[in-house]
Amino acid sequence: IENPYEQAQNALFERIVNNMAKLNDVVKEANRGLTEINMKNMNVELTVQMWQKYERNASFYLHETNQ
Repeated sequence: IENPYEQAQNALFERIVNNMAKLNDVVKEANRGLTEINMKNMNVELTVQMWQKYERNASFYLHETNQ
């Protein structure tokens, strides 16, 4: 006995597979973007840490020299 719904089911499976492939591509692109943002954030974080050290050193120097 032939399944009367087989053609419709196959069409739905094909749509699901195609949509999942598109979703996978979008998620990969989002991950690439997030990786790039994380790399830039690491540079900002390093700059902030350097500035904080400079600020502490300058404050210590000014305090020690009574300025």
